[in-house]
Amino acid sequence: QAMQTTGLTAYVAEKLNDSFPHPHEAYLEMLLDNGILGLLCIIPIYFLAVKRSISLFLDRSDRQYEAAGGAALALVLALLFASFGAQTLYPREGVVGMWAAVGVAFRVYENRERKRWGEDDEMAEENERTEEFEEASYADTSRMALDGV
Repeated sequence: QAMQTTGLTAYVAEKLNDSFPHPHEAYLEMLLDNGILGLLCIIPIYFLAVKRSISLFLDRSDRQYEAAGGAALALVLALLFASFGAQTLYPREGVVGMWAAVGVAFRVYENRERKRWGEDDEMAEENERTEEFEEASYADTSRMALDGV
């Protein structure tokens, strides 16, 4: 889009007798469309996905960690390497599976971190207290309805 709005597409077509609507390099395309700030906002997202996926993939304590990390890592790295050639960083139908794998990997990563810090036990206790409170509230409401209040 930026190449068309800036007139670069017309210039290349007119002066060089070549027509291409966008650069066939995702990082350059992102830079032309969104500027350096836009590119700097996108890169950390992919960096975080790669970092967490590597962390999960190298954790041999649970097969689930390895599988989620390995799948997400393979798909993200495939996109990042393909982006040097013809792929784009903009959302397309072809990357839905990658983002699903990244979402699963992030969820598994959070569960692993909670296990490490013992937060699962605390959350289970809190959920039990919440259920007890809800049951007591329901019982009080039912009793009040029966009493005609």
